[in-house]
Amino acid sequence: MNDLSDLQQIFGECRPDVFGPEPTMKEINEWYNSNWAQETLVAEYQGKVIGCMEYTKLGLIGIPDVLKDFRRQKIGSTLFYSLLTRMRKSGLTKALADTGYPLKEAISMYKKFNFDLSRELGVWFKELT
Repeated sequence: MNDLSDLQQIFGECRPDVFGPEPTMKEINEWYNSNWAQETLVAEYQGKVIGCMEYTKLGLIGIPDVLKDFRRQKIGSTLFYSLLTRMRKSGLTKALADTGYPLKEAISMYKKFNFDLSRELGVWFKELT
């Protein structure tokens, strides 16, 4: 259960687009128990989860991220490499990584791992105030 509070911090700090900047434990529990992911990999430092990545049975990669204090140490790349290796071993032949909005670090990593840009999505947005 302690890992879930670590994941709560990761989602809040790294992916506020998912649950907002302060996700509730209820939201994290629902995400965890949703069975969306085929497998979730985590990176730990001194017993604390500092990063995580996941993939679905269809090969879609979900990347919550690595905490900011632990970036630039190849943790994300190591997680990504391990994730791709496990995907191959599970029988998947394709991996899809989606950036809903420009994430420079993620795009750089996709290029490093020889991902091809399939297409760029244009998303139209209107704030309803």
